[in-house]
Amino acid sequence: MIEGPVHYEALAELAFLLMLLAALLVLCWRSPLRNADKLAQLGNLACWGGSWLGWSVANLAPWGDMTGLKLGWGLGCAAAIWIAFRFRRQPA
Repeated sequence: MIEGPVHYEALAELAFLLMLLAALLVLCWRSPLRNADKLAQLGNLACWGGSWLGWSVANLAPWGDMTGLKLGWGLGCAAAIWIAFRFRRQPA
């Protein structure tokens, strides 16, 4: 079980970002653009980078553990987007 304080605002933000990126993936997947995978990766970078920047501004300094957490989740989502687009058929 979880011991110690739980930051529910951070868990809510994580859930929101994952839902936002899932919606972005679906929109880019259905897009007829040939570079839709790059747009999805750009959106991924914007979401995680903006989240890290927001937490850093709120704390008045970058957090080491928050930086690692955002970097890990961002790279994980980037890998998931890359894998998903490998199975996408190119538009005609």
